[in-house]
Amino acid sequence: MMGGMRSFVKSPWAVGLLVVLAASFGIFGFKDPFNGVVGGGFMSAGDRTIHPVDVNRMVDQAIERVRKEQNKTLSRREAGQQGIPQQVLSDLTQQTVILAYADKAGIKASPSAVADIISNAPIFRDGLGNIDQKAIERYANEQRMSVAQFQADIQDGLTVDYLQQAILGGLKPPKIISNPIISYLGEKRTVVVGRATRDTAPEIKPPTDAELETFYESKKAMFAQPERRRFTALNYSANDFLDKVKIEDKAVKEQYDRRIKEFSTPETRDIAQFSSSDGQAVQDVVDQVKQGKKLEEVVSQAKGVTLTNLTVKPGDLKDKAYNDAVFALPSGETYGPIKVGDSYFGVKINSVTPGVPTPLAEVADQIRVDMSKRDAQHLYEASNDQFLDYVSGGKPLDEIATEMGAPLFVLPAVDVRGNDQDGQPVSLLAKNPKELQNAFKLNVGENSSVIEGDGERTVLRLDEIIPAHTPKLEEVRSDVVQLYMRDKEIEAVQKSAEKMVAAVKSGKSFDDAAKAERMGVIRPPQPISRATSGQLDPKILGVMFSLPEGGIEVTQTSQGEPWVVQVDKIEQITPEQADAKLVQTVDDNVRQSVTQDVFQSFLRGVQKEVRVRTNNKAIQDFLADFTKDAAG
Repeated sequence: MMGGMRSFVKSPWAVGLLVVLAASFGIFGFKDPFNGVVGGGFMSAGDRTIHPVDVNRMVDQAIERVRKEQNKTLSRREAGQQGIPQQVLSDLTQQTVILAYADKAGIKASPSAVADIISNAPIFRDGLGNIDQKAIERYANEQRMSVAQFQADIQDGLTVDYLQQAILGGLKPPKIISNPIISYLGEKRTVVVGRATRDTAPEIKPPTDAELETFYESKKAMFAQPERRRFTALNYSANDFLDKVKIEDKAVKEQYDRRIKEFSTPETRDIAQFSSSDGQAVQDVVDQVKQGKKLEEVVSQAKGVTLTNLTVKPGDLKDKAYNDAVFALPSGETYGPIKVGDSYFGVKINSVTPGVPTPLAEVADQIRVDMSKRDAQHLYEASNDQFLDYVSGGKPLDEIATEMGAPLFVLPAVDVRGNDQDGQPVSLLAKNPKELQNAFKLNVGENSSVIEGDGERTVLRLDEIIPAHTPKLEEVRSDVVQLYMRDKEIEAVQKSAEKMVAAVKSGKSFDDAAKAERMGVIRPPQPISRATSGQLDPKILGVMFSLPEGGIEVTQTSQGEPWVVQVDKIEQITPEQADAKLVQTVDDNVRQSVTQDVFQSFLRGVQKEVRVRTNNKAIQDFLADFTKDAAG
């Protein structure tokens, strides 16, 4: 097992582990939500305890990740609404239990492994490639940790990873599970389809008044209008504070210096890449080079190892894990093996040529906008308490709008689902269904509680109640006529499709039967499988895969259009015959499911080996603190 650990630490995956650890232990500052919690922790396992500060860091990291990946800044309440604190607690609890078990079993990543991770992280190297102790201290301080605590967290992360690798690393998808799925999804059907053309249905005559009246009575429920309510909304977001933000030129320059790589052309790296189908052969090359031998000499004596010199930019190496590893390594470093497809790669970074930065003058406006959005978000957050005081104090909506500098919107009358009279959703209301239902309980002139989400705050005032009613025929005559014509056209096409099916069953060819009924014929160029059905209508797909070979049937699409479907040929596919991509996808999904089951079994076993104690009151108070303001 220790040999496997040493191999892992020497691999390029260890470089990326620092990023994983940052996601686990957090980097960015966040307002502490745990003031007043008594008891010192949320749960403990063995001698390990989850403290509020641990959860605080991980919640903050999750919020920051949303900002970076989705360009959306979440408030603490929005994070609570999305279940982020609950997920953080779950992840930390799982990790703590595993580490308690590792303590009991005497399993722990070595200090040298931790040192190797830190020393090889580019962010801890200075311009000459030397270890920068101040950078390490600064990084730890940003996480509100000492360097010793930071190193301990890395050690814990490595320890958990070792255990997971030992348990799950060798799992393979059971063929008894994956093979039937592959055969099911890979089964191919050659089909032919008959669809209506412009000439299929006869010309439909407009209805007489009597016909329209009868038709309307039969469809009257479709035209019934539910009770609707008209609201005025006070709605504001961080954007409403942009005009209050002032960014000094000095601050822009400092931000430019911190983000200089972002504004530079891609760096170029000269690398020596060596590869083999034998991972151990690549590992032997790496080990010998690290001992001081020249790469070219080692490769020349290695069996089955090929050496290639390359000049690359980010993204040139198509395998993402390999590309990320190459561009995380410092100049002069040798790493490997990295598996890419069926081969194993090692790499030595010969030199790094930094990208050319864009002049500050050309990106200053962009930086200023980014900083303005950040500061506006801070002002938006700071306005929360005052806004809640105004709303809870019963201040009139117009006065709140004036005090906050927030706009008022008169919204179209909507039903309880947030749809207007034309059935179109009014987005501000439709995206908050629970709050809209509560707003429907207001009396005219009353304000709702605060609705918060998607980076904005809203308060509704009920202005008018429009009772439910069913319009008279003359009010919707044009819509009723259109619906009548559509129904009659579908009836006519349905009859033609049924005649076509009867003709085919009587011995007529599909093409001749379609021609007689003026139906179009479509023959997909390739057989269809469940895995390659793409955007095919699910109702049509269901019929295609329910009919026997030679079977024919009339069905309707989800939009009500009649189709004639015939299955000409069925090809059963074995896993050996299936497309490699399909096999890989199924294997990956089955492996993921089995891995999850095995890991959960491991966790249940671990929980029997260590004493787990939970402070439910502290946890409930913590979660409530994330949502109580959002609830009004």
